[in-house]
Amino acid sequence: MKKIRKLTAVLLAAVMLMTISSFSAGAMTVVRDGKEYTLETHTPTTGDVHVLMVRLGFADYGVDDAKYPAVSEQTLLSYFDGSEDSVNAYYEVSSYGQFHLHCDEVFTYTAPLERAEYDSQNRSASSSPEGLIAESLTSLKDQIDFDKYDSNNDGYLDVVCFNYAGPTGAWNSTWWPYVDSADITVENTKIEKYAFLKEGAGTMKHEFDHIFGAPDYYSYSNTHEAAIATFDMMCNSSSDHNGFTKWLFGWLSNDDIAYVSKATGDTTVSLAPFETSLGDGKKIAVVAPAIDEQTPLLSEYFIVEYDTGTANNK
Repeated sequence: MKKIRKLTAVLLAAVMLMTISSFSAGAMTVVRDGKEYTLETHTPTTGDVHVLMVRLGFADYGVDDAKYPAVSEQTLLSYFDGSEDSVNAYYEVSSYGQFHLHCDEVFTYTAPLERAEYDSQNRSASSSPEGLIAESLTSLKDQIDFDKYDSNNDGYLDVVCFNYAGPTGAWNSTWWPYVDSADITVENTKIEKYAFLKEGAGTMKHEFDHIFGAPDYYSYSNTHEAAIATFDMMCNSSSDHNGFTKWLFGWLSNDDIAYVSKATGDTTVSLAPFETSLGDGKKIAVVAPAIDEQTPLLSEYFIVEYDTGTANNK
């Protein structure tokens, strides 16, 4: 939704022709027009990653499965049951089988104070959301194998997700789904980002992408100058990831991209649908009409994708 944004979301077409200068488990730096932008993430986007799932109750909103089924253990685990709309199935398909997200256990912590005491207005206090997270994980430390949730052994938990009991609050409030940064250490393991949710599988897919390093692609104003204005998981929480995000996450390589510019001249590019396997053809065409070998990357870029399954060709 918001919060984590080391790289400002700009027109997707303008972002696409970045070049990677470094890509590691700790951070990825991209360069555009001579300027470096860093997307910091300690979470791998390939291989096997386990989600540390914690549900939170409070003195006034207990973890009651009948009263708050959205945070029941059965509901949370169902988001990772491999069914067509599940979180893990979504990433399996979108990553072309390169990213495997797991969640097979849910931990429960009931805080001693009423929920309002943990509101973001108390961020500097021990009862702030960040204080609540540290408190809950410290309380649960004997139940959690923290090594399981640090797949790349970099000392940071990969994906930590907290699901709170009680009603959803207003947009941009503490009790709204978001990802935020943190500086928490429990059992010699650090947390850099965490998801704070009260929603279903669809919201998890969007918010987890922030943990993986993607920005929002929608506009925060009435204009669309910083948005892609189309179906996309990071724009309107629907459909597949666009080609730039797939490239950002390492699911597409430069070999999967066709570059077209003035220097190319008249040319025909054939694109394979996103749904087909890697190696079946180019997945993206990046068109930069005003660019030739002597022209710096200061012009307008376009991305063409072919998605047969969702009727949202971009």
